[in-house]
Amino acid sequence: MELMIFRGTKTFWKTKNSIDVAIIAHPGYDVIEVLAFEPILKIEAPRSYLDAVVLQKLLGIEINLEDNSESHYSTENQSKISTFIYNHIYITTYLPVSKIFEVEVYATYHREKSCQFGILTIERPSELPIIESPFQSLTRYVLLLSLF
Repeated sequence: MELMIFRGTKTFWKTKNSIDVAIIAHPGYDVIEVLAFEPILKIEAPRSYLDAVVLQKLLGIEINLEDNSESHYSTENQSKISTFIYNHIYITTYLPVSKIFEVEVYATYHREKSCQFGILTIERPSELPIIESPFQSLTRYVLLLSLF
């Protein structure tokens, strides 16, 4: 079961880009999935997967590794996790003509992927269920409007 812990917009003031961001926790897999959608290009960036255990240690969230339920994701913990990811997500590729859009989440402000607790970004676990994009309905709506 997945748990949406954040959905909102992030604006990058230097480049004047705004992206839609969704952060989804997968408690049974110790994975946090980060989705980003570029509304002008109407494309979703490749998804990022974060090691939830490394992230929670980095944020000082006490966890019981044997209890991988939603109890790790109290409202306070959701706020800590979403604030950290929101502040550490960067656009790494933005090519409007080629319609290429990529983002990454870094462990530090110096754009490092690892921290003293391990590597934050991981490969997508093969057993992780694929969830439908929360931006799909928006994309379909925009496409329908463009037909008229």
